Amino acid sequence: PGLLVSVPRVKTIINQYGYDIWRCWEMSWLNIDNKPEVATLVISYNANSPAIVESKSLKLYLGSFNFNRFSSAAKMLKTIQCDISYTVGANVKATITEHTYRTPTPGICIDSQIQNEIDDEPNPKKLSTSNNNITETIHSNLFRSCCPVTAQPDWASILISYTGNQINHAKLLSYLLSYRNHAAFHESCISNIHADIYQYCQPLTLTVTGLFTRRGGLDINPCRSTDPNEDWQNIYLNRQ
Repeated sequence: PGLLVSVPRVKTIINQYGYDIWRCWEMSWLNIDNKPEVATLVISYNANSPAIVESKSLKLYLGSFNFNRFSSAAKMLKTIQCDISYTVGANVKATITEHTYRTPTPGICIDSQIQNEIDDEPNPKKLSTSNNNITETIHSNLFRSCCPVTAQPDWASILISYTGNQINHAKLLSYLLSYRNHAAFHESCISNIHADIYQYCQPLTLTVTGLFTRRGGLDINPCRSTDPNEDWQNIYLNRQ
């Protein structure tokens, strides 16, 4: 557990609900007979936790299980829950699964919208709406940001569901693409996108999910919503 690094959450200007979901594809440990066990580990915790766990440190921590023996998978999971809960300052749920099914990205893809110029940094002031009240789900597969620790690129599909005046798809895509050189953790990017859309487009309801591709055996999937009763789904896309 000494390998785990805690990072304080970035505060937003609005109240947000949601979860951070991690899928860890390379989880392995030894059973009571010293035989390796392999499974997909799913970790989740509340978006209002005081801190997040830094991804590189989590990879190193999970790697330390490879040659440790546990009498049962339940005891292994209990260890993970306790250690990461202490790191993020909130209750953590950890489960293992043998079967995870890919799904197509929900909603309308906005990636065909024409872009003449992309800002170097996110500029939410370009977001706009029409007077046409609508409920819709839209997504983009072109999102990229950069890790603030390693400067490596982080790729994602961004899924946005809302009710309110229709958001201009072209300007929304331009805003999302302006994150291409922005250095921030996955969780911070999604929190900021949710807060910016809520502030500048003023929807009645809004849920933003970042479905990031895996790096180092982990994919991270933050979800932020205005609805405390939102049905959080562990969506697994084809590209992940």
